[in-house]
Amino acid sequence: MTTPTFHQDGYMDAVLGAGGIAALTSAIGQSDAAMYAEGGLPARVVDLPADNAVKGGITITGDTDGVILAEIERLKVLPLLADAARWARLRGGGCLLLIVADGGLLRDPMNVDRLDTIHELRVYVIDDLSVDRSYNNPNEINYGQPELYRLSVRGAGTQVLVHESRLVEVPGDPMPASMKQDSIPWRGRAAAARAFRRIRDYIDSVGLAREILRRKQQAVHKMKGMAQAIQAQQEEMIQKRLTMVDQARGVRNSVAVDADDDYDIRDTSVGGVNQILQEMQIALSAESGIPVTLLFGRSPGGQNATGDADFEGYYNLVEQLRSLRMQPALERIISLICAQNTMAGKAPDNWTVVWSPLKQLTQKELADIGKTKAETLKIEADAVAAITGTSALTEDEARDYIQQRGLFGLDPDDTTPGTAKTYAAQT
Repeated sequence: MTTPTFHQDGYMDAVLGAGGIAALTSAIGQSDAAMYAEGGLPARVVDLPADNAVKGGITITGDTDGVILAEIERLKVLPLLADAARWARLRGGGCLLLIVADGGLLRDPMNVDRLDTIHELRVYVIDDLSVDRSYNNPNEINYGQPELYRLSVRGAGTQVLVHESRLVEVPGDPMPASMKQDSIPWRGRAAAARAFRRIRDYIDSVGLAREILRRKQQAVHKMKGMAQAIQAQQEEMIQKRLTMVDQARGVRNSVAVDADDDYDIRDTSVGGVNQILQEMQIALSAESGIPVTLLFGRSPGGQNATGDADFEGYYNLVEQLRSLRMQPALERIISLICAQNTMAGKAPDNWTVVWSPLKQLTQKELADIGKTKAETLKIEADAVAAITGTSALTEDEARDYIQQRGLFGLDPDDTTPGTAKTYAAQT
């Protein structure tokens, strides 16, 4: 006697119906850029540090008339710098192209002495660049560094040659030279790459948790003759019976089956699912350096938890992005702003960038800081007064000391050499 053969495809067709198998097939994973373009968690991991870095703005010491800040606002430097920083986190590097009036073309070295006006800044991702030519004089310090870049202008569908002096780079995180895929020396590691892996894990976990909830009450329909019906290729009939039973239960919350059939509801425990999802959130926070409270809008957990420690680490992350990636680019742009011929006699030769604090202090915290500074200043003043007029310190030396420290309303003498144009040419 021949043993009946059970067809798995027939079983799947009978239970799931047309298209059921395709619905179970996992989708092909998206690229990091495609995930970022959809927004949500991927965009938050990339955007938050870059946006928070510039959110509070900057102050330029020495810019008493505000001419530098006015130019920064005109050129939209901070928002564009944030864009370059986000592409550095996503793709390993971003840059700003300087569109200037200096009598030269994009492929020519920038002539700082003839720099009349900076018209605008444009942001590009490092993947839009390739090295066309490098400096080839072994006696120069820039030997081997890119001289000309080939820039792909995606909107125009063309490529242009750009001299390196007309680009302001915002590199990604440090990466060994042997791991770089091209000859762009400032290409770095995409800081968000590992975080995106954890995001994929978290999305998969949420999907599995949803399926667990969907199957928390699993219906089991024992149907007499089901195997024989499948063998006889009567899958459509089985599917119709299952559909009728499910529809009847959905309407009347009761099921009527044949005497030889059986229908049972089995409850599945969902204990531990929430804890697993929370651990996945913590893993994502660890990889991205961004607190769970910012990524998911959750309150800090645990007794007496404030989340201060998490935010302290996040503030350090943003400060590093500012000082190591954005500050050199910002100083380069400001130096060129001051070197414009239209700014002659207006811009200060010496200035300093001061970023706004990331943490907004309360009135009590500000008062405590002011009190501490006043107490420190009194101790310092008493120490200076105690030795003034002695062989250790004359009155003139004491005044010079106080003036150079900028204490008690005295402005320090500015003895820093150089001009805006010389500084711009060197940076």
